[in-house]
Amino acid sequence: MDDNLCTSCNLCCDGTLFNSLALTSAEAARLNGDIIVRATPQGGQEMPQPCTRLGACGKCAIYEARPGKCRSYKCDLLKDVEAGEIDAGFARTVVARVKAMQAPCIAACRSVLPDGAWDDSISSAHEAIEFVVARGAADMEDPVFVEALFLWNVCMSYIRLRIQTRWRQPDEGKGVSRVHRGTEPSAAA
Repeated sequence: MDDNLCTSCNLCCDGTLFNSLALTSAEAARLNGDIIVRATPQGGQEMPQPCTRLGACGKCAIYEARPGKCRSYKCDLLKDVEAGEIDAGFARTVVARVKAMQAPCIAACRSVLPDGAWDDSISSAHEAIEFVVARGAADMEDPVFVEALFLWNVCMSYIRLRIQTRWRQPDEGKGVSRVHRGTEPSAAA
């Protein structure tokens, strides 16, 4: 596992990729107090994202005791690095671009709220949009909020294209070839 890639990314923990993480009842009981645990409408338990135990430096404060899904999750970008299909530098560039794409969306969301209403702990565009909508400040006719939604959709499209779709290393100047999940690149590609 490329720990440097994961700690520079954290999109799986900061609310960008997931709204919540399902917990087993044993995990919920063991971690209650260390993390926020809430009930689901289906009667289960989950940990909302962003994770409250993700430190500013990208380190998990409960790493040794983290839930099983946190332990086992690997995004397709990490899988491709581990398989040698892309290099770690390219993967870090993808992560940096996603983070850069989120900044204008967060700024647009912040600007539609009255002074003092913003939560400075918001780190993902998805969380920013939910924050604005939850406060009833989302005017779907407001061009600034419409732009925030547009920027969020562009960011999510980039994530789907670069992180949630398998990619191979560029081949001899031919560019990057798309490889669908579960398939191997063909020799002709």
